[in-house]
Amino acid sequence: MLSPMGETLTQTSCTINHMNEVEKLYVQAKTSQATWAALPLQKRIGKVLTLRETLINHTEDLLTLLPSGENEEFPALVGEVLASVERISQACKAGSETLSTVVEKQRTLLSFHQKTLVHRHPMGVLLFVGTSSLPMLSVLSRLAPALIAGNAVIIASPNARGAHQKIIDLCMESGLPYGLVQYECRPNSAFQDLLEPRPAKVFAWGDDSEISSLGARVSALGLPWEYELPTHRMGVVLSDGDVDLASSALLSSLSDALVPSDPTEHYYLHERVLEPIIGQFTRKSETLPTALKTAPRVQRFLKRENITSFRGISEIVAELKKIQNTLHITTFSKNLHLAHDFARQVGAASVVINDQPYTPAVLPLSPDIFTQTQRITLPRMSWIHFKAPWWLPHSPFQLATFKTYLDLYRRHLAARIKAVPLLLWNLIQMFKNERRL
Repeated sequence: MLSPMGETLTQTSCTINHMNEVEKLYVQAKTSQATWAALPLQKRIGKVLTLRETLINHTEDLLTLLPSGENEEFPALVGEVLASVERISQACKAGSETLSTVVEKQRTLLSFHQKTLVHRHPMGVLLFVGTSSLPMLSVLSRLAPALIAGNAVIIASPNARGAHQKIIDLCMESGLPYGLVQYECRPNSAFQDLLEPRPAKVFAWGDDSEISSLGARVSALGLPWEYELPTHRMGVVLSDGDVDLASSALLSSLSDALVPSDPTEHYYLHERVLEPIIGQFTRKSETLPTALKTAPRVQRFLKRENITSFRGISEIVAELKKIQNTLHITTFSKNLHLAHDFARQVGAASVVINDQPYTPAVLPLSPDIFTQTQRITLPRMSWIHFKAPWWLPHSPFQLATFKTYLDLYRRHLAARIKAVPLLLWNLIQMFKNERRL
């Protein structure tokens, strides 16, 4: 493993700390988080942008440190670093827009005199637990918005590849407070003691069954948590799909070293285009370098291990709806209306039409999901003051005003227009005669 200074360090195996060490971890995180949250939003964003700059400066180090996917000859980390930089940039931009105090004006008769200030507060110390073949991207896409929101983060991972420790090194070099981001390398089933100090929220992701089993323990402790379900990538070529486009797009995706091999990945080809697509895919794959041509995802497709043919749309829709986890589908059809209708019937999380499939695990997250929302309602019109009790029982003036106000919600325009002068008249009478105002 490489240090921020480029020195070679020995990568150590995962160890389980004593409970006292875990408590110290949280104490340091809470101390750093209090200091960090006290900074103005724009200063926090500036610090995260410095982290982005540090990440760019260490691109070469990362290429030698992180795993390069299925093909060692073609490192995928250039793409992973670029995607990480983009996610940090998007989080900084979204933070300026979503974390500022918002004034919600009440536009109803019952609360027209009020305004509501929406504040977003940091949650505190967050626990990230996850495994991914994209260790840098999977953490940074969540870490950046969490930091912008004012939180501290403890990262727990069952692998010791060094990527997550490198993130800690980058955070320290970029000037983030000591202890704001910490890393615990843990073997499987060893995350339980990290829950005892009660993090503000647990965010978990990955396909590892040990991580998903955290749910029972988290629920028993009454902790809030979010578990990102595994996603399934599917490709569907309808009967009128462009054979040349579909074969090229599928080959480009399947030979992408940045996308890990997924046993659930499957492709459904209409029987009319099945043989033409496989034929073109085979011919085009011969032009690839050996390392890409022999990639597991390419070989599985060539051997038809993950290909199913179908005859009609209803057949494939019924098949895809049986899948419980989140679906990300790429479909090919010359008839965009037909493809759109198919996408609506399937109800997948995302559908890409006539383009290269993408990895859904790198979607950007907004900082506001890592905050607690608080609404404070204040009087907006100081000249209106209600004397308690003003609401019940209803006076005749209130009843007349409310009944007229209801007419504004009628479907017919004539009825709504007729209600306006009556409402104004009743409002004047209420303000003139209601003693509780």
